[in-house]
Amino acid sequence: MVQRGEVYVIQVELPRAPTGSGEFDERSKLFLILSNPGVRDVVGVFCNTKRPETRAPRAGEVEVGVAEGFAHVTVVDCRYPFTFPGSAFEGMRPTARLSQRVMEEVNEALAVGLGMI
Repeated sequence: MVQRGEVYVIQVELPRAPTGSGEFDERSKLFLILSNPGVRDVVGVFCNTKRPETRAPRAGEVEVGVAEGFAHVTVVDCRYPFTFPGSAFEGMRPTARLSQRVMEEVNEALAVGLGMI
């Protein structure tokens, strides 16, 4: 069962560049779980490589890195939550688990990213 704060590598269909081509490719993405355990559908946000690394995080983003279990500097993009069936995570193991401190930053970034504050 997935836990809030865990990060998983999932396969998702994303539009092929250039935008508007109408074609999709399956890609591996890091996905941070926001839902509490025991829910049928899992809510979370994607984590992306920070490029360039010198760019300041945008409103609604949280910067994480090696100390949090990532291979390199990464941003948690809290502006666009997604929902997947909980069954999509069966048999998977998390690649990282974010600390309570980082999850508090994620909570604040969610409120900002969703225009709630």
